[in-house]
Amino acid sequence: MKRESYFSRCRSLAKGILDDRVQRRSMVTQLLIIVLILVALGNWVITDWLSDGVIRFVVFWGLVTLLVLFILLMAVYDLLKVMRDE
Repeated sequence: MKRESYFSRCRSLAKGILDDRVQRRSMVTQLLIIVLILVALGNWVITDWLSDGVIRFVVFWGLVTLLVLFILLMAVYDLLKVMRDE
């Protein structure tokens, strides 16, 4: 019996999430909440820590930006998927 590869398992999980509208929108909502928490942390809680080093600042806000871009990509995918289904 052949074991399923890690890549194959990840691909089937992603396909399951991307095909189900409820799971897809739930994931986008959860990611938006995480981004809001990170923005609040970056602006008020850890602002002094981020100001101490340029690298910390760039890495933190760079990761937040990548997360926002991923959310935008998921929103566009959801829009296209809904347009195709209807």
